[in-house]
Amino acid sequence: MLKIETIVTVNNTIVTNVDLAQEIEIIKIINQNEKINIKDLREAALNNLIDEIIKKNEIYNNRISVEEKIINNYFNIFLKNINISKINNKKKNLIYKKIKLNIEWNILIKRLYISKLDVNLNEINNKIDSSKSKFSQKEEEIKIIEEFINQEKNKKIEVYSKLHFERLKKKSFIKFHKWKKL
Repeated sequence: MLKIETIVTVNNTIVTNVDLAQEIEIIKIINQNEKINIKDLREAALNNLIDEIIKKNEIYNNRISVEEKIINNYFNIFLKNINISKINNKKKNLIYKKIKLNIEWNILIKRLYISKLDVNLNEINNKIDSSKSKFSQKEEEIKIIEEFINQEKNKKIEVYSKLHFERLKKKSFIKFHKWKKL
């Protein structure tokens, strides 16, 4: 029988060796059982768990929620792209929660930084001019413009997400405990 041990405490939330083992399994599922060095896998799993706790706290503090319908949509897309025969309901539930967390985090970042997500229209126009020979109709041009704008916004969201998270992580109390490795 596996003895449950505390590995790390993040802002008064504990992470156990059981949590770590489950996270390792989820990473293996997501990466389609790609060969990953166990030390790297363990480190990535532990970092994911720490990051998730920090994000959950921020999402909770900002009262962010998302409709189940949206989460289900992303979850079903995910399930179509992997071999689900090896995934039990507990693992599916953990993956579902990760998808929910990522959607809520993205909503949070968009809400916090909406005023900074304006894109540089000159940059978009330059991209359009350089791509003009690639499209022939007005509809195509509109689609290309929308795509460029979305790409630019997504880049900015990613930058603000990393900056916001790093600020939160610096403020967080993270304490590592001694434990027997898996």
